Amino acid sequence: MFRIISALAVLIPCALGQQANSDPNYRALCGAVPAQTFRVENIQLKRDVATLTLRSGEITFLSLVQNHVIMAVFNGDGRFQLKPAMVLEERHINLVLGKPEVDEAFDSALLCFTDSTFDEVRMQAKAGDLDSRATDILKDIRGRLRGFATTNVEADLLAEI
Repeated sequence: MFRIISALAVLIPCALGQQANSDPNYRALCGAVPAQTFRVENIQLKRDVATLTLRSGEITFLSLVQNHVIMAVFNGDGRFQLKPAMVLEERHINLVLGKPEVDEAFDSALLCFTDSTFDEVRMQAKAGDLDSRATDILKDIRGRLRGFATTNVEADLLAEI
């Protein structure tokens, strides 16, 4: 119950455009900007039953929050695959998508993580110049999230770190 109340306390001001939240870490996360870009080629990020493949493009990590890199913008050719582990999940996906697995291509994405994703990508990628498109992609995705998300991504991330 405390987590729900805490999330609401940080969600309402940011989502409604009211007075900025007083937590400096939350403000830093909401205002995080592109900081470091890497050129990626066929990097696979496997998490549970999902695989995110960054075939080619740039991944731009956002500025640090509490000494953690926890968000990145991807621009390029990517693929997301998910094969459900349980029959019930497979049936649900089949009802929603008309197929038992998820296999989607994408050209941009906002990645949020609290694990070692930054280090995993950095070890396999080549550092490059800051991607000039990252700021616009980030602004677009944040705008879309604010329009329809049922949760506050930044508050959830901050709770995890």
